[in-house]
Amino acid sequence: MAASLNDPRIQRYVVVGVLIVLATAIWYFRMYSPKLEEIKNKESQLEELRLKIHEAKLKVETYDELKLEVMASYYKYRALESLLPLTQSVPEFLNHFYIAARNNNVYLSSLTPEAANQVDFYFVSPYSLKIATTYHGLGGFLADVANFPFIVNAGGISITAIPSATEDLSINVDLTLYTYNITESQRMPPPHFEELPE
Repeated sequence: MAASLNDPRIQRYVVVGVLIVLATAIWYFRMYSPKLEEIKNKESQLEELRLKIHEAKLKVETYDELKLEVMASYYKYRALESLLPLTQSVPEFLNHFYIAARNNNVYLSSLTPEAANQVDFYFVSPYSLKIATTYHGLGGFLADVANFPFIVNAGGISITAIPSATEDLSINVDLTLYTYNITESQRMPPPHFEELPE
């Protein structure tokens, strides 16, 4: 038996099929198409969030290592900071100076402290010296000065021969020693770490 469009049963199937196609077309053009761009934007945002979550997980994994590195650097800084005392300690400087001069047969003619100058975050205190010694004594003296428990630099060194040189004294030396100190307000505070949320 051949199917005929005049058959009411076939007509119902055709009408239902057309209604389904029509309903699907209306849903697609009225509901789905306008939201398609919004769906793409939301998918893009979702992908960005996934990427940020991945980066955050990587940072959390290295956070403890970074904290250890920062603390190690801070302890190194504190060790170096000890070379810059909080105040200019003239008696300590003179004591170390006297020991270095005595150990190297350096004779002091004059020592003139000059005004301290602020440079960046620290102070420089110059001391002008006139000493008499030998080349060997000068080298030993400068080596001892370099080993003071705080930073001391030598500059403006001028050497002249003594006309009536002896075994203990062969040169006159004019030089300036520079000591350094820092104020408490300029010291770096210990690092503070925020706790990461779980």
